[in-house]
Amino acid sequence: MPDEQELDDATLVSHTRDGKVAAYAELIVRYERMALSVALRYCNNYTNAEDAVQEAFLKAFQNIDQLRDTTRFSSWFLRITERESIRLQTKKCELDSIDETSISAANIAKTVPAGDTLDDDLEQLVQWIGQLPKHEKNMIMLHHLEGLTARQISARTGQPIGTITKQLSRAMKRLQGWAK
Repeated sequence: MPDEQELDDATLVSHTRDGKVAAYAELIVRYERMALSVALRYCNNYTNAEDAVQEAFLKAFQNIDQLRDTTRFSSWFLRITERESIRLQTKKCELDSIDETSISAANIAKTVPAGDTLDDDLEQLVQWIGQLPKHEKNMIMLHHLEGLTARQISARTGQPIGTITKQLSRAMKRLQGWAK
């Protein structure tokens, strides 16, 4: 039997459908650089592009049986990469849109019942939240001010629940440290 590197895409797709993981590994090797190039057109940084490519390879593997023309794997896969890059970038932009203006005493005051006022401690907390790293600040905003659960934040941002809970935990520890 010929080496996987010598086989054409259609044969590799067929082998992948038959459960031969090495065949899909060869497709990854063949298209990883091209997919990264496509992803970089849509993503604002290399890390996001790598994430999009990884998701695209996973989706392509999970849906390989839906590919009708096995000779067109490359174009099919690159379309998946394009869609994943756009999806990921959209999620990142939604999260990035939570900016410093949303963490202000005035915006937090809107959540305080009528007749009550912000005290000095809450003003200090607002300042500390503003000093958190952006990713932690976003998690605090989504969880504590918008009232979203980790699962809801995951659905909104596309990040794993474990990442969200870790960022929330780190943010809370940082805020508690500043409060001492």
